[in-house]
Amino acid sequence: MIQLLGLLNNKFVIFGIVGAIAFGWYTYTNYKLDKQKDQIEKLDFKVKIAEANTEAYLKAIKETNSLIQKNTELLAQQREENEKIRADIKKQQEIFQKHNLENLAAKKPGLIEKRVNQATIRVFEQIESETKEFYEKHS
Repeated sequence: MIQLLGLLNNKFVIFGIVGAIAFGWYTYTNYKLDKQKDQIEKLDFKVKIAEANTEAYLKAIKETNSLIQKNTELLAQQREENEKIRADIKKQQEIFQKHNLENLAAKKPGLIEKRVNQATIRVFEQIESETKEFYEKHS
């Protein structure tokens, strides 16, 4: 009977050791799982922030592209206007190159003087009008 108690004692010791190992493993894995859950929550939060930032960046990119498109259209319009102005300047230069105003002024001084004075008055009136509009807007 003493031998039987010795075996039982050994079985209880082994069972106790196995139980302690199982409990330690269970506790350790739960600790690891809790730690991983915390890491997952932190990563989920970071993903949500990244998604929000991505949406904001995409919106900003769309707005920037829209502004670029508008500016491109405005530049094209400005180029067209500049080409028209250049053509007009070229036409006026050709007119002045064809006509010798010095000879005409020497032959018919009254005709040239009258036209130059009228044109000067128109230019000054135009300058006065534009500066008046400018100062009314900015004062």
